[in-house]
Amino acid sequence: MQRGLENQFEKFEIPSRVVILGGSGFVGGAIAKNLRRRNIEVFVLGRSDIDLIKKNSHKELSKIIKNDDVVVASAAVAPAKNLSDLESNIQIMKNIFEAMQCTPPLHFVNIGSDAVFCDLPLPLVESSSKSPDTFHGIMHLTREIVFAQLDTAVATIRPTLIYGKDDPHNGYGPNRFAKLALAEKKIVLFGEGEERRDHIFIDDVAEIVTLTILYRCVGSLNAVTGFVSSFREIADLVVNHAQSSSQIEGTKRIGNMPHNGLRTFDNTQLVRAFPEFKFTSLSDGIASYFD
Repeated sequence: MQRGLENQFEKFEIPSRVVILGGSGFVGGAIAKNLRRRNIEVFVLGRSDIDLIKKNSHKELSKIIKNDDVVVASAAVAPAKNLSDLESNIQIMKNIFEAMQCTPPLHFVNIGSDAVFCDLPLPLVESSSKSPDTFHGIMHLTREIVFAQLDTAVATIRPTLIYGKDDPHNGYGPNRFAKLALAEKKIVLFGEGEERRDHIFIDDVAEIVTLTILYRCVGSLNAVTGFVSSFREIADLVVNHAQSSSQIEGTKRIGNMPHNGLRTFDNTQLVRAFPEFKFTSLSDGIASYFD
């Protein structure tokens, strides 16, 4: 779990089928769309198909999985905000794990999160100590530990903050700012928006997962750009691309900035694993909200 991603193939190989658990969600849906663009057969399972929070739903799932499938585990209650959410996620991973034991797939890709890392010396890398101090981070670290025990090739992809216009959440950052700009409403920052974070475009996450599948990679990879921007810079980009009259307003900050105001990553492992991959710039990604 500490090593970076390792490609098992020198040239990519098209799988017979990719089953996406949580395929009706923001991340799972983007992965499905990207795979279909490459004419790869995709089988999407959402909560309306199988409710993985229910006990023994692994029995139903195990009947769908085939030994030559690639399984992408994107299903989760996220973000996990409390103990109840954590318990639900443990049931989800229990059902997934037991189904994979009944019918081991060819390859298993877990969609994780950079939340497994607490505030540690920067920049963060794949081998940085995993020491989460939130329910969300604990949930994702537990997933990594549990799924690493599967008797198949396992990869975990850990995206940092994901943005994109189809995100149903109203998270602070590009998604919320874009909605406010389109409505010509004021964009209110935490403090002066000076906190700097790494943001990755949803289509880039989908492509990284697709490459992980095609090269049947094992190990772990942080899906990060390696660049940070302040929330004030992001708000400015949003207003400019939206050609909006929205005002950007700072506020008096209460408490400390999350992650001490800075969370950076070294993306050397990603560049090494997929040298042909090119990131979408933050400006181009934000422009997609208004296409």
